[in-house]
Amino acid sequence: MGESRLDAMLIYSYGISEYRRKSEKNWKPFNFNRKHGLAFWGSMRLSDAVRCNVLYRYSSGLPFYDVIGYVDQAGPGGTFVKDMDRPDRFPAYQRLDVRLNYEHHSGNRSFAIYLDVTNLLNQKNIYDQVWYMKGSYTDEGEPGDREITSRSLFMLPFVPSFGLSFSF
Repeated sequence: MGESRLDAMLIYSYGISEYRRKSEKNWKPFNFNRKHGLAFWGSMRLSDAVRCNVLYRYSSGLPFYDVIGYVDQAGPGGTFVKDMDRPDRFPAYQRLDVRLNYEHHSGNRSFAIYLDVTNLLNQKNIYDQVWYMKGSYTDEGEPGDREITSRSLFMLPFVPSFGLSFSF
């Protein structure tokens, strides 16, 4: 086989994605503005039939705006007021994926089996923040004691998977 035993790549990216309305003075980050990104990909042939692949990713956290208030509307519901002048960022994103792959070729036929682990380190990467109103209402249906609270939505946790493929 003319295939190398070890292949690797290191990638760094820097980018800014911002917007500003004509009436505003300051630029604000878009929702998916990740300033810094670093990735390492490596692949090692352990034998003629077995290969191990590794992908590690690190990047700046996504921007978000804290909720600073709530405005009631007529009827049920209301609107959260965000502090659009002071964006914050979620913690940095990190993920390590590993795949062990076995392939067997015989003439025009091939068979492959793999074990794949997504987010091997089980990093809790935040995707978004969901805001909601926690509280009560009076007997007349008016808002009582209420509190604005939030909950983080996370990306994929540790996920092992297994697969087979055949080609005839």
